[in-house]
Amino acid sequence: ILEHLEAIKELQSLPGVEYSPCIDREELLPHIQDAAFFVHPNVWEETFCVAMAEAMASGCYPITSDIGALSEISFGRGKYIPMTGNITTMGWEPSSRFINEFAQELSRCFDFFDKEPESFYQATNELSRLTREIYDWKKIASYWKELVEVVSERKGFDESYAQNQYEVDTFSPD
Repeated sequence: ILEHLEAIKELQSLPGVEYSPCIDREELLPHIQDAAFFVHPNVWEETFCVAMAEAMASGCYPITSDIGALSEISFGRGKYIPMTGNITTMGWEPSSRFINEFAQELSRCFDFFDKEPESFYQATNELSRLTREIYDWKKIASYWKELVEVVSERKGFDESYAQNQYEVDTFSPD
């Protein structure tokens, strides 16, 4: 990231850009609710991104790389910039091509936001509604509970056996 510090400092100096290293969720939520975009140039092939789901539920339009499952998480309703660079055990090392294409796409999205606010808000309101409906935590918890119950019944799950296994696995002689 050292090679990108100059670009980061330049971005931080732009009007309307607010940089906060790490803040509590409660402090962050009002900022997300005021934002129009969720900009996430991820370098990890994420299978889910809670921050992105929360941002979409608040009406933010996602702009991210095309790696991982983020396009599926956002129902294909975002901008996904093709990742180029080198994959390492520490994630992707983005190439300057990726960084330039990401910046160009950001510029196009900001331009669309300025020129077509009604279309933009119509799309983000629909994405927000869909996100809140699909990623409702109570609904997801009930799905998992039902799945565990179904699997337990099919396998003839015996709670006493599980309890005994737990006790054996955690036993340590003194």
